[in-house]
Order: sequence, then C-alpha cells, then structure tokens
Amino acid sequence: MSHVLSYDHQKASASSSKSGIGLSETLAKSFFGTYKAPNTGMVTIYSKENILRIKAGKMDAKLFAEPETILFIKEAPLRFDFEKDSKGKVVKFIVFENAKAVEEAL
Repeated sequence: MSHVLSYDHQKASASSSKSGIGLSETLAKSFFGTYKAPNTGMVTIYSKENILRIKAGKMDAKLFAEPETILFIKEAPLRFDFEKDSKGKVVKFIVFENAKAVEEAL
C-alpha cells in the first residue's frame, strides 16, 4: 500500500496564505527529478507551464518556495526541505507535516 504525502489529510492553515518567493529557472531545475520515499514511493518534482510541481501517487500540486531550499504546498501542511551535496546538487529532501519530519526522499 502506498501513502500520499499527507498522513493526516488536514487542510493547510498557515501555508495557504503564504505566497512564496520567485526562483530562478536554474534553481528551480536543480530540484527536478524522481525521488524514492520509503512510505510514499516515487515522488517527482517537475515543471509544467513554468510552474514547479510535485507528484506523489494521486497528489499533484503546485510548489511554492520560501528560502531557496524549502518548498511547500498550499493544499496541506507540508514542507519539503531539500539538501545539497558539496557540489550544489540536490541529493534528498525531508518531508515535514505540521512542522514534524515524517519522511525522507532520496
């Protein structure tokens, strides 16, 4: 059985009113890829019509940026903290739900 990234399926509260910051095309592309999360399965970060998106199972949502390595969605209280290696390549992200780390995707 696979999970959708939100485990308690609550609507977003604080995130729904945030607007996010703009990202350069180069920075946005650095997040692109398919990551494997132990509970959720395959998670894809991609762009559609110049909008950064996340797809995990049935969830397909628009991503917004806070600082340059933190993305969030407005539909649920989810935040994605991306980590880069010493060369600046994204190697994984940690999923936070309601400010609690719930999963890591490599």
